[in-house]
Amino acid sequence: MTTSTTTIMYSGESVDLLSPNPDSIKIQDIARGLANESRFNGQTNQYYSVAQHSLLVESLINSLYPNPSKLLQLEALLHDAQEAYTKDIPVPLKNAMDAVTKPTEEFPGYRAIEQAFEITIRRKYHLPSSMSEKVNNADKIALEIEDLNLKPHSIFIPETVATAYPMKIERILSPNLAEILFLKRYYELNNYWRSHEPLSSP
Repeated sequence: MTTSTTTIMYSGESVDLLSPNPDSIKIQDIARGLANESRFNGQTNQYYSVAQHSLLVESLINSLYPNPSKLLQLEALLHDAQEAYTKDIPVPLKNAMDAVTKPTEEFPGYRAIEQAFEITIRRKYHLPSSMSEKVNNADKIALEIEDLNLKPHSIFIPETVATAYPMKIERILSPNLAEILFLKRYYELNNYWRSHEPLSSP
């Protein structure tokens, strides 16, 4: 019996989890998946989506770096896009999975699948082949802000987070609103390039 590795996305697109194809990647599926995916394995004082996290990272790029390029902003917005397909698996669970499972040629393991989707999405949207230092920095700051605001037992000390960054998450977005705002920001960035060099088709 052959084990199926194909999943059907919200758009109706079929995606082979072991062989992602750029043509099967749709921004609508990314937005829907990230809006319905919780950060921190759901261990927060209220629901907080990966889509809202992505919007926070993109907003931090604008705060941290004067006049960032639209490509850098798009990279920030899509830096976790693969999680719409592979889920937001916490690092401790990834480590545990590595400890108990041995990758094979047929089933390469979670990290390899995650990496394949990240590479495919970066190619699809003409992003750098790996996460840029600026996006990585913004992602780390977002983690600290979120951890302090959303978890009753934060691993961070408030004084260690630079006071120049927003310390309060003023509003928690519903999944529907997070999806809408994520798509809105994507199309704002993409529309800019339509008169220059289109970043990608949806």
